[in-house]
Amino acid sequence: MKIRWLRFRKSEPNDIFFKYQFDGDFHSMKIKSSRKTKAVTAPVPQLYLTKLSISSAKKADLVSLCSDGTIPSEFHAYIKTLPDSNTIRDSCPIQIS
Repeated sequence: MKIRWLRFRKSEPNDIFFKYQFDGDFHSMKIKSSRKTKAVTAPVPQLYLTKLSISSAKKADLVSLCSDGTIPSEFHAYIKTLPDSNTIRDSCPIQIS
């Protein structure tokens, strides 16, 4: 509860620097790495072979946000290629009144 400022440096990954007050010098504390072995990452399986469709109403809303400049132009091409369907229902529709 007394520490007011923490600092971490890439150049010193085993040290934590801290201050008890905003003015003054940093104190340092050595930390010991607890990792003795490297983590092994398993490949993540692909769950879908194609893009999932969104509702036509949602896509229309996104396209209108592109048209009025709310969504930056760099995302317009992606949004316009999203698959949509009239049979898809929004899972969490929000009614704005």
